[in-house]
Amino acid sequence: MTPGRSASTVPVIGVTGGVGSGKTLVAQHFVSWGAALVSGDEIGRCVLDHSSTVRRRLARAFGSDILNGDQVRRDILADRAFASNDSILALNSIVHPPLIRELNKQVARLCRSGAHPAVVIDAALLAEWGVGRIHWDALVAVWAPQRLRMKWMRKRGWSDREIRARIRRQMPWTERRKLADFIVKNDSSLSVLKRRARHCWEKIVS
Repeated sequence: MTPGRSASTVPVIGVTGGVGSGKTLVAQHFVSWGAALVSGDEIGRCVLDHSSTVRRRLARAFGSDILNGDQVRRDILADRAFASNDSILALNSIVHPPLIRELNKQVARLCRSGAHPAVVIDAALLAEWGVGRIHWDALVAVWAPQRLRMKWMRKRGWSDREIRARIRRQMPWTERRKLADFIVKNDSSLSVLKRRARHCWEKIVS
């Protein structure tokens, strides 16, 4: 077993990709074909909602006004966190350790259950977290041209400034692709993306 690989007989599929690349669409296709889903975004929200320690540390690092009672004002936190590399590192040092622990626990539980043909991890930062902290059997990297990524993110209400800030702070595609076992291109229609995802799925689960 190589570093970063899962010891489970149930394949663990990591899905990664830059903001707006369509990685969640690919993960959802895997789920529709029987995979169990572990969502990095959902776990991150739970960490913010349920860990008072994390909230206190975030307030010290980014200002007490990021909190509204026991709730994190995510828009303000994101705006400050993505302002610089140092602020991103500060955010990651607080949120990522408990997030990764919970993610690994959920993956292990689902693998032990044997109830699904695969477990899929949908997390944009799998590549950034690196081999050895999250364990997978196949890492799928989803790619889309930047013009389409910006178009899709604008439809979600993001400003160009916010989109570019996120893209700048994420791992470049040239680095991400080196870690990937499979690449799924999202540069055409939804039906084409589904077909490409299916081809990838069949190679992994077979």
